[in-house]
Amino acid sequence: MALLLPKSVFFHIPKTGGMWVHRAAQRAGLAKGESLCNYHYKEGIPSRFPCCTHNIPETNYKELLEGKFLFAFVRNPLTWYQSLWSYHIRVGWESGDTMYRKCASDKFDVFVRSVLQEYGGVSSARYKRCLGENAELLNVVGRFENITEDLIYALEMAGEEFDSEIIHSNGPTNHTSRLPYWKEKC
Repeated sequence: MALLLPKSVFFHIPKTGGMWVHRAAQRAGLAKGESLCNYHYKEGIPSRFPCCTHNIPETNYKELLEGKFLFAFVRNPLTWYQSLWSYHIRVGWESGDTMYRKCASDKFDVFVRSVLQEYGGVSSARYKRCLGENAELLNVVGRFENITEDLIYALEMAGEEFDSEIIHSNGPTNHTSRLPYWKEKC
């Protein structure tokens, strides 16, 4: 799913701060809508955020991307795994991909070892899966670890008009894996 802004498009990759970016853009008055994922676009089915937030946006509608500044965020693989694991521990493994269910464990280190052994490079593969052909078109790839400043940088580079104080004041979203209890478990 891609978040459409006046002069830019944000591609949402799971566990990289996308919900935070969505909220910051909405608060700043920049969010103009979301693109449809491939499935909803091809089937002509209306899509509701966040049902397919992490699916690849349809690439056949060039007019959506033409002339737009494109950006996304990535994350340190270790904290990406921590976020993924703590999410599944809280909501259950049934909600995830088959590979995560296969590697499910209530111990973080066992989960990570299993995923790396069975599916090495899964975080990079996820980035490619979510971006599709758009990866090579990105103008900026920000880092989750510096999300506030990198979002401001991307928006400024795109020529978006916004108040940076609104971005600075945007509180944490989906930050369970960074809470003391979950950090200790990881």
